[in-house]
Amino acid sequence: MTVTSPFLRTFLVLGGVTFLGPLAMDSSLPAFGAMQADLGVSAGVVKMTLAAVTAGMAAGQIVFGPMADRFGRRPILNLGLALFTIAALIIAFMDSAGPIIALRFVQGLGVSGVMIASRAVVRDQFDVATSARLYAYLLVVLGFVPVIGPIGFGLMTEAYGWRPIFISMAAISGAGWLVVFFALRETLEVPDYRALRLLDLFAAYRQILRDRYFAVHLVVGTGTYIVLFSILGGIAPVMMDVLGQTPVQFGWQFAAVLSANLIGASLVGKGIKYLGMRGVAALSVVIMALGAGLFAYFVATGQIFAISLLPSAFFALIGFGLINPVLIAGALTNFKSMAGRAGALFGLISLTVGAGAMFLLGALDDGTARPMAAALGFGGGLAALAYLFLMRPLGLSGEAGKS
Repeated sequence: MTVTSPFLRTFLVLGGVTFLGPLAMDSSLPAFGAMQADLGVSAGVVKMTLAAVTAGMAAGQIVFGPMADRFGRRPILNLGLALFTIAALIIAFMDSAGPIIALRFVQGLGVSGVMIASRAVVRDQFDVATSARLYAYLLVVLGFVPVIGPIGFGLMTEAYGWRPIFISMAAISGAGWLVVFFALRETLEVPDYRALRLLDLFAAYRQILRDRYFAVHLVVGTGTYIVLFSILGGIAPVMMDVLGQTPVQFGWQFAAVLSANLIGASLVGKGIKYLGMRGVAALSVVIMALGAGLFAYFVATGQIFAISLLPSAFFALIGFGLINPVLIAGALTNFKSMAGRAGALFGLISLTVGAGAMFLLGALDDGTARPMAAALGFGGGLAALAYLFLMRPLGLSGEAGKS
């Protein structure tokens, strides 16, 4: 495969910008304690700054999806990167939590634009199985950010405080902006001039929701995103507040846990080759449910130690890394001409659920690991049941049969 290959070229370009989601979320986790002390707010309020990113990622889906189908993928990528970069710079100079929460929401909007446009760029060019493999390779790139970021930003927080983290975010996203500007061509062949008309938009979303493939993959995805965001929103307070870890210690621990997502994503290509997309999904939900269930069990029985909780979260995230590309590609099976809107609707619903889980973790924070354990158990159980009763009986048709 040469550099001129559409697959490799797309991977290289999108790999330079699709990491903004984990950059916005995971890299700020070691700074939770420093932000809490500097801003004079509770741990629950700091959790809500993270939930605001997720809420922005969800809200942006409904806007940027139709815009990507109307104006093209490249303009939406540029807009998303601009929002993220500018908001990160302003946050670095804020002294109160309220404006920071609002600006973190804007960062989430920027991430959503990048997510939607990137998914659509892939779906514009490749079939379902190839799209799943490319999504997986991109998730491997994404996986390096939460592995490396918390360690580096943990050291940065201990040396300089939390503000340089957001300056660094702006510099990194700005570099990604240059990659898109110089290296990405427009992949939308025929703009849909009706995409932003309200009645047509509602009709399109109704059509998407009625599609069985989309609906089934979305329901399974709802459980998996509850697992993901319960770990992202809950693990830092549990490890640092409950178990007393320092930011640097937590950075190493979180990097180890998040490497599971990278490992899972790196196995998707081989998994699809030997097991098919359905087999990969089955294996994923078993691993995820096992990890989530073990975490809940250890908390319920009072075995609240790093040696018990971290491996449990690790297994749950291996399952997420395996299944996420399959769910995205499967949901978009029948919507190549509406990839922006279909991807946006999938992201809107799954991220809204994830944001809700994180807001609840902040609101119900009681200084223990119980809220996180309950959310993990619920999400893992939902994903497993949805696979068993909905995805497993789903017949193959159309492009899905090529997987």
